[in-house]
Parts: sequence; structure tokens; C-alpha cells
Amino acid sequence: MDMVSELYVLTHWSGLFHRPDRADFHCLHIDLQAALSIEYPLVHFGAAFGRAKYCMSTEVLNVLTSSRLVCLFVVLMAVAGTAQAEDPVFLPRAHSHNDYMRPHPLLDALNAGFCSVEADIYLVNGELLVAHDRDKVKPGGTLQKMYLDPLRERAKQNSGRIYPNGPSVILLIDFKESPAILWPALRDVLQQYEDMLTVFTDETVDERAVTVIISGTSPRAQLKQEPRRLAAIDGRLPDLANPPSPKLVPLVSNSWTPVFKWMGTGPMPEAERAKLKEYIDKAHANGQKIRFWGAPNRLEVWEEFYTLGIDLLNADNPAQMREFLVNKMNQEKAR
Repeated sequence: MDMVSELYVLTHWSGLFHRPDRADFHCLHIDLQAALSIEYPLVHFGAAFGRAKYCMSTEVLNVLTSSRLVCLFVVLMAVAGTAQAEDPVFLPRAHSHNDYMRPHPLLDALNAGFCSVEADIYLVNGELLVAHDRDKVKPGGTLQKMYLDPLRERAKQNSGRIYPNGPSVILLIDFKESPAILWPALRDVLQQYEDMLTVFTDETVDERAVTVIISGTSPRAQLKQEPRRLAAIDGRLPDLANPPSPKLVPLVSNSWTPVFKWMGTGPMPEAERAKLKEYIDKAHANGQKIRFWGAPNRLEVWEEFYTLGIDLLNADNPAQMREFLVNKMNQEKAR
């Protein structure tokens, strides 16, 4: 059997042990599948292992290393060491927009190194279900099963972090219904995951593996009255004029098109660049991150956002955003 055929077998084996609720089983399989379509599969399989080895459990490693492909596995891990040294494991500025619409929600984003993911929720029959529209909710598609449980599992594997030695990962939860309905239910759920969630008070922020930020029709008034919180609020551009505490509103997000006309064709007008830079500077001066949704998914737009200092870059294609950010970070490292 030649090398590529062996790789196909290894990919198939990783699929046999895939469990949708486990990032450690899943991330290896997806990366290996993708690598088979690349011209030089050995190098890219090595890169796949380089990322996946950080989230593989002992159980998965035992399956691979006890197989007849142990020699190939060792070779791939050696190549992975080189690939991983070149590519950052995590990308602090990558945000998975509408993450739940991916083929593999959360897991695709984590496998690409994203440090921010987004989930829309509805309360249906007492359960917090994840979907963009209420008529698209699916039984069993709960916030716990799709996001909180796999994040907790990964935090346990990585000594309290989603990525080894990485930053806190943002879970942006978009309220699609009244906060009077959703917040009591979400608060009860979050209390079950307190061990991994960032804790906010009016004076302090105890950063942990996952930071929950509520967007949409957020329960700002309710949270403001709570002295100890397991979630914070996603603000809007008007908040920059009279900034709330970043311990309550650590992130400011806004739709792109009501504020800017540039859609990535031709140079960005200087007046719009200056206005955008002003928003960014105000947010940073107040200790807040800033993000825009609805901007074109174009390289030209990402270039401007990255250069000007937008903290979270929306991505609808995690692989493309990863390639862009890795290239930018490697360019900066080489200077």
C-alpha cells in the first residue's frame, strides 16, 4: 500500500471513532479529509496532526498508536512538529459568525484555531435551542450539547483552557427572543458550567476558559443589577459616546452597512477609514473590543480591518480566515 493509500486508511479510521460531541475525535478526521485534496498530502497531513494533537485525548492516541499504522503515525507526528512550529495554534482575532450553520458547529472553528464563536438561541419547551430562525430549531440541538459540553471537555483536557496556554474563548450568544424569556433560562444553564466561565463583577474580571457575551436583544438592565455575573453584554456603536464599564460591556459590535458604504471594491475612502479608526480608538481607550458584522467577506476588507486594529474579524469560512490570519501573523513575525 502506498503512502497516500495509507493516509486514506488512517482518515477512515479516524472517522470510525468520530463522535459529534467530542472535539478530540472530530478535529483529526476533518483535517485529514481536507488534506487528501492537496497536492502534497504528507506535509498537510502533518499540519493536520500538528493542530489535532493538541485536542486528542489519550483514548484517540491509543487507538492510533496501537494500530498497524503506528509507523506512519510517528512520521506524521514528526512532520506535525515542523508544521505546528510555523502556524499558530490559536487565532485571537478570528470570530466564527453564525457558527451553528457550519457542517460541524464549534468543532470546525476550534479546529481552525478560532477564539470566538457565535450561537443564536431560542427557548423551546424549556430548552435553549440553537438556530438562526425559530422554525429551524432541531430537537436535541441545545446550547449545552452543541457548545457548552464540548467546550468543558476541551478545557478539562487542556488544564483549564480551550487551547493550551491560549486566551479565553468568547462564546457570543445572540438572543433571538425577549431577554425576559431567555435570560432566566440561560442564567440557570450557565451556573452549571461556572467552573469554566469568566466571572464579572463591577470591580473585577476573573477570566477563565470561556467568556460568555450576550448579543442581540441583550438583558443589559438585568445583568447590571447582578453583583456577580457569568456573562457580559455586547454593546453597539452608540455606547462609545457614553461608554459603560468594560466589565459589563467588554465588546462593541455593529452592522457594517448602516454606517459605511465601502464594500471592498477599490480603495477604502479616506473619510470612511478615518471614521472607522475613530470608532476603534474609542473602543480601545475604554478597554473594549470591537467587531462589525455584515461586512463583505473579501480579502480587501479583511486587510483594512486587520491593519486598523479591529479585534474580531467575522468569518463565514473558517479555513479562508485561518489562512489569512496565519499569513499576516507570519509576516509580522518575519519582520
